[in-house]
Amino acid sequence: MPHWLIKSALHRAASWLPQRQALNRIFQKWSHSVELQTEEFVRKINETRRQLDILHQNAPTAPAAFTALEVGTGWNPITPLALYLCGAAAIWSYDIEPLVNRTRLIRVSRLFAEFADAGRLDALLPDWQPERLEVLRKIASDTSELPPKELLEPLEIHLRVQNAEHTEVKEGSIDLITTSAVLMYVPKLSLEGIYREFRRTAKPGAVMIHRLNFRDIYAYFDRNITPLNMLRFSPAAWRWLDSAVVPQNRLRVSDHRAMHQAAGFRIIAEEHESAPAEMLSRVRLAKEFRGYAKEDILALESWLISLPV
Repeated sequence: MPHWLIKSALHRAASWLPQRQALNRIFQKWSHSVELQTEEFVRKINETRRQLDILHQNAPTAPAAFTALEVGTGWNPITPLALYLCGAAAIWSYDIEPLVNRTRLIRVSRLFAEFADAGRLDALLPDWQPERLEVLRKIASDTSELPPKELLEPLEIHLRVQNAEHTEVKEGSIDLITTSAVLMYVPKLSLEGIYREFRRTAKPGAVMIHRLNFRDIYAYFDRNITPLNMLRFSPAAWRWLDSAVVPQNRLRVSDHRAMHQAAGFRIIAEEHESAPAEMLSRVRLAKEFRGYAKEDILALESWLISLPV
């Protein structure tokens, strides 16, 4: 049996148990996928710097003390802390599961301090503010046992564990909206609601930036399949084969374009990383995907940058 089918079966079995995310953490710790490595820390800082550069280029009137909304806090809150270091007045970060814990928050805070002390943070994140780094140093040495949410609230970093279709964020108050490789896990109907919520919260001059991942996540685990593997299956078959813990919606970039437009955004720039065309010869597409453009099927990762209309 292919390894990806074994993992699918394990996820499905775990989904029937009360502590399914705790079991998922065990699976991921076993595979070392939640242990924060220096390379991943650097990658996320570079990504955040790119988001800030895009914001400044496309919203020159955005205040230095900008506001940000992120969906997909993840295990390690690198992006919220990087945005805070660069002067954000308020950051709202949403996730459907409480993945951040004290250990990971302290680890990330210490890494920022270590990189600054070693002179590495200047090149990675030029706009970081020394007085804000001192606040992160206090978190890194915190012994209060306060949970991450309470440690970060005084910094105006608001961690929320809830569906981002309905946020408590004030209408028209956000300068920067961003996600990174998380929208693939959101069911389409919910995602449409999240795009509408993005539009509701966006200021007239806001910038929205999404890094979209279109790879089959099982391909990270099983190198015998391609990143397009999930496109082989009908919706009925995929309901049984998809991970019940981290389900994939299988949407393509054109689906996101349509949702942008329907929610009231205008895409101003796109960047795509694609699989080689010959990969299609290894994948027999399900009929649901045969009507997509070849470029749509081959896209593995896309950056979409948009403005509210």
